[in-house]
Amino acid sequence: MKNTLLLALLTLGAIHQAIAGGVRGTVRDNEGNALEFAAIYVKETGDGAVTNSEGYYELRLAPGDYTLIFQYLGYNAELRQIAVGEGFRELDVSMKNQSFTLKQVDVIEGREDPAYTVMRKAIAKASYHRQQLDSYSAQVYIKGSGRLKKAPFFIRKELKKEGIDSSFAFVTESVSRIDYKRPNKFKETVISIRKQGDDNDTSPSQYIFSSFYQPRVAEAAVSPLATDAFAYYKFKLDGYFMDRGYGVNKIRVIPRSRGEDVFEGYIYIVEDWWSIHSLSLKTYKFGIEFNINQVYSPIDDVAWMPTSQRFDVNAKMLGFDFVYNYVSSVSGYKIKLNPDLPSDVAVVDEKLDQELAKEVEKRWKEDAKSKDVYDKLSSGKELTRKDLKSLMKDYEKEEKKSAKAEKAGELKKDEEKSTDPITLEEREFKVDSMAYKRDSSYWAEIRPIPLTVYEVKGYERVDSLSRVEAEKREREASGEETEEKAGQKSKKKKKPNQFELMDLIGGGSYNIGKARLSFESIPANLHFNPVEGYSLHSEIALRFNQKVMFKDTTLTTAAENGGDKPKPKVRVTRNWTFGYTPRYAFAREKFTGKGRINYGFGRRFRRGHAEFEGGRYIVQYNSEKPISELINTYLNLFEERNFIRLYEKDYLGFNFDKQIRENWKLLLNAEWAKRYTLSNNTTQTWFNRDDRSYDSNLPVNDEWTTPAPAIERAATISIGVEARPWQRYRTYNGYTQVVENTSPILTLRYKKGLDGLFDSEVNYDLLDFTYRHGFKVGARGKMDVKVNTGIFLNNDYVGFADYKHFNGNRISLVTADPVGSFRLLDYYRYSTSDKYLSAHAHYQFRKFLFTQIAEVWLLGLKENVFVNYLATPTSKNYFEVGYSVDNIFRIFRLETAVSFQDGKYLDWGVLIGISSNLGFVDFD
Repeated sequence: MKNTLLLALLTLGAIHQAIAGGVRGTVRDNEGNALEFAAIYVKETGDGAVTNSEGYYELRLAPGDYTLIFQYLGYNAELRQIAVGEGFRELDVSMKNQSFTLKQVDVIEGREDPAYTVMRKAIAKASYHRQQLDSYSAQVYIKGSGRLKKAPFFIRKELKKEGIDSSFAFVTESVSRIDYKRPNKFKETVISIRKQGDDNDTSPSQYIFSSFYQPRVAEAAVSPLATDAFAYYKFKLDGYFMDRGYGVNKIRVIPRSRGEDVFEGYIYIVEDWWSIHSLSLKTYKFGIEFNINQVYSPIDDVAWMPTSQRFDVNAKMLGFDFVYNYVSSVSGYKIKLNPDLPSDVAVVDEKLDQELAKEVEKRWKEDAKSKDVYDKLSSGKELTRKDLKSLMKDYEKEEKKSAKAEKAGELKKDEEKSTDPITLEEREFKVDSMAYKRDSSYWAEIRPIPLTVYEVKGYERVDSLSRVEAEKREREASGEETEEKAGQKSKKKKKPNQFELMDLIGGGSYNIGKARLSFESIPANLHFNPVEGYSLHSEIALRFNQKVMFKDTTLTTAAENGGDKPKPKVRVTRNWTFGYTPRYAFAREKFTGKGRINYGFGRRFRRGHAEFEGGRYIVQYNSEKPISELINTYLNLFEERNFIRLYEKDYLGFNFDKQIRENWKLLLNAEWAKRYTLSNNTTQTWFNRDDRSYDSNLPVNDEWTTPAPAIERAATISIGVEARPWQRYRTYNGYTQVVENTSPILTLRYKKGLDGLFDSEVNYDLLDFTYRHGFKVGARGKMDVKVNTGIFLNNDYVGFADYKHFNGNRISLVTADPVGSFRLLDYYRYSTSDKYLSAHAHYQFRKFLFTQIAEVWLLGLKENVFVNYLATPTSKNYFEVGYSVDNIFRIFRLETAVSFQDGKYLDWGVLIGISSNLGFVDFD
């Protein structure tokens, strides 16, 4: 037994010695300066490494002969043959500056720059490169570091107490396994991760896992290889060089208009392959600067893939100045070519080679009748740019049809899932259970970028703090007390479900068995209006949640599923909410209140809600609440102005909505109400003004001329449908997500006033339609549109609460949605019981007036213009046009607007609102 154990130990020792060796050294330029983040690629294994900021690298390799390729942007690639045995071989490399030449071209007066020929071919072949690989897998190492360079003076002291200053660094490194399968399946498994500090959402993952062959990089920035790239960029050929036998074109990328979501810098294109060799580009997002450097290598001499990437992020916001640096090394590529495509395609630029292009087009026209898209692509014959783009477009369409048919065939086996959405892409992300448990020896062996001296010290500090925390937890678990804990023994700590008086200020939430009890903040719901005087309300709610898991009943094992993994479970969430909102009006000396019972059911994309609500409560005539109760309180008490209009109702209502498909929703509402007209009960204000007094609580309206009834009974019912007909989706970890702004939202409603039902007096029929859509206009801007139109088919008796109201505004603070609300419109003057049309358009420029100045758009500021239009029988073609500066301090927007009626000037105003990038805030 002892001999066997000894033999095993000796064998393990021999194996360790065999694999513990490799190559290490430094990479420098001609003058001896360290080249940080230079890429080293091992041709035989596909492994790679990157130098650190000191130019040092280390590669662990098994014994054998290897070819190492050293690459750095702006320098000639260096190849070194080396034999690796036991231990490490020292290999220092000096790299020479790249020597550029210009390709021989015929010089013709007025001729375009040769870069355009290169880019036309590269753009034409981008879709080919997207589809070239049927699948691939690789290992990705990402190392990030960052620090806070500057902070506002009033917070520096607090940050220093937390040990955060300009020398404190955020550090992270991770190793992931990525797997891709054409056309849209992407999986990332985090094998190990180590992290200290906060990256403040500056991670470049969306760029690392994006492709510059896609028209949009990270979903927004226009790639220089996009089909519409010439609309956004100019190109200049700055040189040509040879790299390992490949000709490479250095192309300067010049944005036609600098700013966000366009790149500037250099892209290097391989001659004849028309693929990316490397790139050094810069772009901006909300004033944050992203510098991107990528180096590609020919994998198996059939496809150029990124092997080294560097990202530098500079962010300034709200007085903070951050800098982050990320380095990524991709190695261990295993690729499989798409069998439908030829190994290479020769591209003819019809603008340059007109005669050859005519011959090629003639040949393809002759073959067009006898060959389908797959035959044409696999033939390997020359193609013009136009033909290649057309064929690849047809090919991608055929692939999508096949994918949809395959998906539909799978889903048909299970009726429950047969209407699940077909997704644009499927992404899966998971973290290995051991990812956070790797020790320093593991990292030392797997890390392709050596740590610098400072980084080693930083990790020693982190490890030391971690040990202290672990020891503290162990002492606490064993019942021992630290001096600190003993000294604080007298201090009470709040238990998770214990009520405290401070909860009355901030609101409280407590677990009661499987339920959760909560109530709203008391001070936040203390308001004032002339009808009630001071009013106080707070909802008390009890919520029960139940999660039910259903398995796919068709195929549940890998064997039954043809070797695939078992299908996931489907989660259905059911919840009950019981709520009651008491309200007390001090000027009326009256209690009112309302209660609700809400039931939520169904899985995602099939969710539904049913709610009963009733009681006696005070509400605004416009149910969309155009005036916040909080803002109204300020206007009443400080400025002695009131715009809010209220009535009281005894009511019982039922609301129901249910997604009948992923992009179709059914809407149902019914209510019986006894409505009471209210009048002002107080003139109280904190700052009395001689020239002002509170207006009447009765709305002023050009159509509503009859006296307001003291009591009005109304029974109403409405039914509607909401559709997103062209909605697109992506799948992340099996969880389907909506891709925003890929489809307009269409809503059609019919509402009926039921005369005679339970003494109801209202009698009307309303048909209402709403169209809303937001979409990008290239990289130049974003357009949001909302159109609402409708008609009362019958208006025998329409209570004023049933009129069609519009979101007006008469104050300087805009709290409503910037798309769908008016800036200077009276709240109720043009409400109608007839036909109507309201239209809103909001356009955000990438660059317009002030944002033409680099210092302005670098602050993240945006400029918008908006147009609002209202047509009712009395509105006289009400029209508004306005301009705003958005994203001020990342939070606010400043607007100015002018209104007109029948083309004549009416009013103007300056307003302040919440940044449109943040949406709108409900102050209630």
